[in-house]
Amino acid sequence: MKSKSLWFLHQKEVGFREEELDTTRGNEILVETLYSGISHGTERLIYRGEVAEGLQLNSLIKTIKGQFPFPVKYGYSNVGKVVDTGEKVSGLQKGDVIFAFNPHETKYVIPEKEAVKLPADISPLHGVFIPGVETAPKVQQTSKPSCFCSSYTSLTFIPILLLVSSPYRFSHLHL
Repeated sequence: MKSKSLWFLHQKEVGFREEELDTTRGNEILVETLYSGISHGTERLIYRGEVAEGLQLNSLIKTIKGQFPFPVKYGYSNVGKVVDTGEKVSGLQKGDVIFAFNPHETKYVIPEKEAVKLPADISPLHGVFIPGVETAPKVQQTSKPSCFCSSYTSLTFIPILLLVSSPYRFSHLHL
């Protein structure tokens, strides 16, 4: 099975690469992307070629590939639908909508423990904003209370959003 992934190829140049996916085994799930959020901060820096020299990729997200500055498959805000499960998966089933810290790609295989099942009453689109929930407390901890609102606003990725479905459909892409 194949997947298409968004890669930052060179400064201000992105492209898609087709990749072969492994089949699900054991505790793994196959996810088909519904929405993938692009960070207004980190990913804009990558796109512009402004990543600090010597910066390493986030080793906690195993599906990030390549190396800085280029080429790199990056991203960490993905909402998708489970389309297959390995035989040891117990907490998710086909059709469940999940959030994962995963790059921008049409399909991917990850361990079940790396997926967060979204409640049925939460819109899948809203799931791409989960990383912002992590960002807000960090900003509050490191900035003066009087400047929290302006600091947080400048760090959010809300103005830039890549909406993905199968087949690919784009809107609100303003790099």
